[in-house]
Amino acid sequence: MTAPQVLELVDVEAYQRWQKHIIYEKNRKGRTSGGAADSNDGVSGGNGSTPTPDADGAEASADNARDDIRSRQRALIDAVAQSPAALSQYLLRILRVTDTATLRDAVPPLPNPLTAAAMQRLPRYDEEKIAESLQSVLPSEAATPVFWTACHAIWIEQGCFDDLVASFLEGPGTRDSEARTRNFLRRTGGLERVRGKVSVLVNCPIAMAWWRVRTAREIAEVSEDTGIEFSTAHELLHDPTIWAELTGLSVKRLTSLNAPRARAAATAALIERGTIGNEVKTSLKKTRCQGALRAVGRLSHSYSLNSTPWQTLVQSALVGIDKADNSQLVSEPADLTDTGSTETAESE
Repeated sequence: MTAPQVLELVDVEAYQRWQKHIIYEKNRKGRTSGGAADSNDGVSGGNGSTPTPDADGAEASADNARDDIRSRQRALIDAVAQSPAALSQYLLRILRVTDTATLRDAVPPLPNPLTAAAMQRLPRYDEEKIAESLQSVLPSEAATPVFWTACHAIWIEQGCFDDLVASFLEGPGTRDSEARTRNFLRRTGGLERVRGKVSVLVNCPIAMAWWRVRTAREIAEVSEDTGIEFSTAHELLHDPTIWAELTGLSVKRLTSLNAPRARAAATAALIERGTIGNEVKTSLKKTRCQGALRAVGRLSHSYSLNSTPWQTLVQSALVGIDKADNSQLVSEPADLTDTGSTETAESE
């Protein structure tokens, strides 16, 4: 009999409802934040009153909604500040976990405890160790925020983080409970409601480590005659600007760039043009990455990237970088990077 997987031991819908009702969204009109519908999440707040149809009732309903959200945020923040055990139990209640012992067995271990400083930006060495320790994780799991939140519930219980407040709540602009709550959601799995499917790839440090290492390995395997080493590919992908552009374009805009050969060709071109290192300006990294990816994506309109000759892919990416260096990206057709998918502002 196959041992249960992490996602079989948690309530995905309960997790999604929790994320929906613990942050304030401007486009969600004033209403109670769940009341009876969420009464089993273990941390519900507010009085769940039914709004009246008149103006006063609508205003009261909006006030109730804000009160409910603030109450939920306080419950989360208090659990983070209290202790690892308290926060772990809080998350297990949110996830409706009924068999904690089996979940502990299903969650792969971290190789070593992580400091708050490391969690701000994991060093490449730590990313590689984490990916090795989590090699049993499937891509379908790694793309799911609730999977990582369940893992964090167990890792927190095991004392894998030295400072929970600094690791999961604090950061620039975290003056209020809304910002601190959003930080927690991002860092423990991703805030998909706001940033879409890319959030798990760019906001959750441990998930990001898993994906970066996997992508770097793919690039090293398919880079054919160029012989890109894994360490070189990982160094490039570890750059936050490069990683954000690569994931943003491939996940939200040009899905053809998910093909390993497409990413490998763009990476080879970026390396050839000397785009690795802190001495390279962030703006130049961004435009070069966009140029390389757009150029490769353009080929996918007419050809299969899997059958296109390797040198054709790389040369196309190099031409895209040259255009970027010459500030010619502004004339690119919009449909190369926009398929109608829009991202809700992170500042919502």
